[in-house]
Amino acid sequence: MTRPLLKALNIKKSYYIPHEVPILKGVSLEIYPGDTVAITGRSGQGKSTLLQILGTLEPSCSGTLEIASKPVSIRTKNTIRNRHIAFIFQSFHLLEDYTALENILMPVRIARESTREGSPAHQRAWMLLEQMNMAHRAHFQAKYLSGGEKQRIAIARAFIHNPDIIFADEPSGNLDKENAQLTHRLLIDFAVNQNKGLLVVTHDPELAAMCGHSYEIYDGCLCSRREASL
Repeated sequence: MTRPLLKALNIKKSYYIPHEVPILKGVSLEIYPGDTVAITGRSGQGKSTLLQILGTLEPSCSGTLEIASKPVSIRTKNTIRNRHIAFIFQSFHLLEDYTALENILMPVRIARESTREGSPAHQRAWMLLEQMNMAHRAHFQAKYLSGGEKQRIAIARAFIHNPDIIFADEPSGNLDKENAQLTHRLLIDFAVNQNKGLLVVTHDPELAAMCGHSYEIYDGCLCSRREASL
């Protein structure tokens, strides 16, 4: 039986400044290999908070979370994040004075693995550059790339370690329509073709419609888009 890449059960989150404000009121979600999941909802409903919790970047107040069948805890979260998860953000988060190739290889360098020419990581980085149609920009510093080019490099950087699941927060929010559509297709194809998981938080109805599963956060709960419309 196929096991979920992500299994969240009864995730709750509140903030307490100046008084308790419940944000998530018991969210449960499973993501399996090949699943593409979109989470929508009005601003302030907790979309990004949920993504941060599921991505092990922020603790929940209660509930349980497993990534790749491994329970997430204070002791395990860093290892799980490094081995199984990648993130893509609206603002790219590239190192502006480093080249496109260097940015893609940065997670490998942080993991203290070889990035020398001819190494497996270096070969994979070039393969990703070619898949993104960015090989001609390999040695350009990130500050000289367009917004669409920067996002493609950010996606390649997310793919470099072959993660089990990608978390994307408004990945096309800063892009024009053409580059947004390209970004959407790259993310969907990666999950479906590589049997990975994709969880994307978005306001873009086109991206949500492309995903195999679409949910909306409303009043601290996660419901299917059909349920939310009733």
